[in-house]
Amino acid sequence: MAVLDSSPDDNEKGTFEVYFDSQSKGIWHVTFGQPAEKTLPVAGVNRVRLVAYRPGTVANPMLAGANAAGGTENVLPHLAWLSPELRR
Repeated sequence: MAVLDSSPDDNEKGTFEVYFDSQSKGIWHVTFGQPAEKTLPVAGVNRVRLVAYRPGTVANPMLAGANAAGGTENVLPHLAWLSPELRR
């Protein structure tokens, strides 16, 4: 999990969440220049959901478009899961 090097904001922070079968398995906060790695067992899990967001990010694309049309800058995320891997 990481904030991308291409982020224009050296203070950008990202929030990463993992869910197994709709149950939270953790929430991690990552800052620019400090990627994190987590290993979680997935045996017996049917569904995996990975969520990444930047606090303060625009909630939906329509709002982002309206902001841009009105001259308001949007806070966009520069986040990556890097290389998630599922193993038995």
